[in-house]
Amino acid sequence: MSFATATSFLRKGEIYHCEIKPGWDIMGNANGGYLMAVGARAMADASRPHPVSVTAHFLSPGAAGPVTVAPTIIKQGRTFSTVRSQCDGAAKTYH
Repeated sequence: MSFATATSFLRKGEIYHCEIKPGWDIMGNANGGYLMAVGARAMADASRPHPVSVTAHFLSPGAAGPVTVAPTIIKQGRTFSTVRSQCDGAAKTYH
C-alpha cells in the first residue's frame, strides 16, 4: 500500500475521516511520523497545501482503526496559517 493511500481521508464538512492502516506500526503502536502525516494532510487540506512545520503531542499510543481529524484554523495569513487539530478514534487521542 502506498503512503498516499495509507494517509488518505474522506472529508465530511469540517471533519476528516481516516483510517490508521495496519502495517504502519512498530510492535503494535502506529509509527509517530505516520500519525503526524495523517493529521498534517487533513490540516493542509483545511488551510494551505504545503505545511512548513508540523509539531505533535501524542497523549497515548496509536492503534489501527478508524479515526477522525478535526482541524481548526487559528490564524490565516497571506503566506502562513496556524492550524490546530484534534484526532480521535482507534488511534486514541493525540493533539
